[in-house]
Amino acid sequence: MRLGDVERVADRIVVFDDGRIRIEGELDALKARIRRGRAVFEGEAPRNAVIDGAIDVATDGRVLTVTAEASNGSLEGSLRRIGGREIVIEPLP
Repeated sequence: MRLGDVERVADRIVVFDDGRIRIEGELDALKARIRRGRAVFEGEAPRNAVIDGAIDVATDGRVLTVTAEASNGSLEGSLRRIGGREIVIEPLP
């Protein structure tokens, strides 16, 4: 299900991960605190990167894409600590 679909049918969201509540809250509040970050690395992107607040992590060659609960530049800092060079942080659409 895409975020646009969720916006049409729900005001409150609960995301489960391995049977535990991972994220919970009003849709607008979640969109305000969740960010998507993309980092380009000199070599292959690390496949087992540990990113604080990560909800989803994907790699594609030199690019690591992370969706995470993030505030005050914390996602950018995490990506820089693991060697990310070109970093773009975006709010969820």
